[in-house]
Amino acid sequence: MATATFKVYDKPGNYWNTLTSISYAWFDAFPSSLSEDCTDSGTTSTDAVGEIALTLTGSSLTSGQQGWCMLTHASGYEAMLPITVD
Repeated sequence: MATATFKVYDKPGNYWNTLTSISYAWFDAFPSSLSEDCTDSGTTSTDAVGEIALTLTGSSLTSGQQGWCMLTHASGYEAMLPITVD
């Protein structure tokens, strides 16, 4: 089972501290379209320093390999991020 821990911030570089109800979809490879099946999905939140920790039960990646995480939030935040598995 893989895990991924990373910080989320806006364009000016401010960390999104204590943000809740963030939807995520994890892809082991960059998706050719957003209709492609993800390996993991759900909702999460950031901690006091803007960090997210995901447990990726459906991922086949191992430590050091890179996957892609799509994040969306009702505030308008949306991103597709390359993330290295812990």
